[in-house]
Amino acid sequence: ASKEQEKLEQESLVEQAALQIDRRGKAPGLSDVSMRPPVATGKNNTGFLEAHLNGFRYKPLRGSGPIDILYSNVKNAFFQEAGSEVIVILHFHLKNPIMVGKRKTA
Repeated sequence: ASKEQEKLEQESLVEQAALQIDRRGKAPGLSDVSMRPPVATGKNNTGFLEAHLNGFRYKPLRGSGPIDILYSNVKNAFFQEAGSEVIVILHFHLKNPIMVGKRKTA
């Protein structure tokens, strides 16, 4: 039953364009970024978030391959500075869901 459910989720996804990698040197990015839902198992769920020509690429240190989030697929983006908190939050609401690990995420 779970394989059938995975197949249905895969079929309901909207096809995204390819991420255009910025080849003019190192892409601007953030290190020690944690992503939710988690892409890696265990406590260490950190990686790098890079900004490219038409989207972001999250590269986890462990686990699955990179996750691409196109700018055209971002409905809303929220940024919360650290201030008195320890954590800076960058939150995306997507127009169309993407697969993160084996989960469909919007």
